[in-house]
Amino acid sequence: MWKYLRAGLIVGPRIICTLLFKLNRYAKHPERYPLEKRYKCVRNLIIHIMKAFRPEWRVEGLEKYKELTKGGKKVLLVGNHASFNDALSIIALSEEPIAFVAKVETKKMFVVGKAAMAIDCLFMDRADLRQSLKVIREASQRLKDGVQNILIFPEGTRRKEIRGPLNEMHPGSLKAGTLAGVPILTFAALGNYRVLSKNYNFRRHPIQYRFLETYLPEDYKAMDTTVFIEKIRENIQKNIYEMLKIDDEYIAKKYHRIPLRKGPLLEEIGNEN
Repeated sequence: MWKYLRAGLIVGPRIICTLLFKLNRYAKHPERYPLEKRYKCVRNLIIHIMKAFRPEWRVEGLEKYKELTKGGKKVLLVGNHASFNDALSIIALSEEPIAFVAKVETKKMFVVGKAAMAIDCLFMDRADLRQSLKVIREASQRLKDGVQNILIFPEGTRRKEIRGPLNEMHPGSLKAGTLAGVPILTFAALGNYRVLSKNYNFRRHPIQYRFLETYLPEDYKAMDTTVFIEKIRENIQKNIYEMLKIDDEYIAKKYHRIPLRKGPLLEEIGNEN
């Protein structure tokens, strides 16, 4: 409760002002404003909100994403899904406009729904197969036309058991990238679930991101999507188990109780003798 009150006092006025004077207009008439302008507004708001919850980042391989998107090139990002905050974190890390595929109910969420519409996110009704396929085709077309990068979570829904195996990943999720013939960059994420959860009131919330394998069209062209998605799943799972060890050490040494302005950085955990 206290962290929500603290965060609300820090960024509450900014959220309201951004919603009233920008997000409402961007969401209602996105065609009137350049995507870059809308995305910058949403990204800056997300960064300010996340800072209020005191995240501490350990990000590996971000240069892969920056290199792939250099010169306006587009990429499909594929990763595990444990928290609603997963998509927000990717936006915070990505200077290039990126849209994520979200469940259709996201539209009704306060502020978040407006922000998602403002950056042209895609909304999928998982109960409607035809509509879901339409969303995947739309994502593919955007990638092919060089409109924006796309983020998708093949698990389809958030995984509640953090230490357990990943949920089954749907091979159809990869079609957005394979049909467009763009690079597919995979990633593993851990720790986001604590940031917005009422069960954790840490002074610093450790978040880890690892950008993993990049698959180019020549790599997956002849590969069956069922085999392809399982290969991705196994690699993400392997990295999450490794990241859990770092996370456990961080918590065991009570670094989460130290204010952000003091103590070792998360990047240093695991490198100590």
